[in-house]
Amino acid sequence: MARQNVDLDIVLSQLNNDMRALDTKIAIIVQRIKYVEKHEKILAQNLISLNNKVKELESGAGKTTQDKNESGFGKEPAKAVSKVAVKELESVKKELENLKKIEGLVKENSSKSKEILIELKKMKDDSVNIQDFNQLRYVIDTVNPLQFITFDQVEELIEKKFREKKL
Repeated sequence: MARQNVDLDIVLSQLNNDMRALDTKIAIIVQRIKYVEKHEKILAQNLISLNNKVKELESGAGKTTQDKNESGFGKEPAKAVSKVAVKELESVKKELENLKKIEGLVKENSSKSKEILIELKKMKDDSVNIQDFNQLRYVIDTVNPLQFITFDQVEELIEKKFREKKL
């Protein structure tokens, strides 16, 4: 009986440790989700800023070329300005594409993290709380189901009694 109580105590303490570990993991996941959401907002702001720069460069490149030609500098300075603007525009577009890819990955990770968080919360809700655990422990200690006899043991006892009476 003492061994059974020790085994039960070990199992209960392991369950309690597992619950604490799950709770800690949930807190870490919540923190990471907040971190990802914060970075997602920053990426969105960067994306908007880069879009504005692209629009400025597109409108500015055409305007600069027209202004230079009209001012009498000829086609060469306008072409040089235009080439620089085009290169800068291309680099901004590449950076914008990279940011869009990163934003997609961040959103994907954010949604996966939220799913994991929901699953962990369900696991936590489905698990036994301390009060229920203590009630269960009390019932097990009071009833002590390990002292009940099995059907096989009853049959053995009956057979043994019949053998004793026959002898």
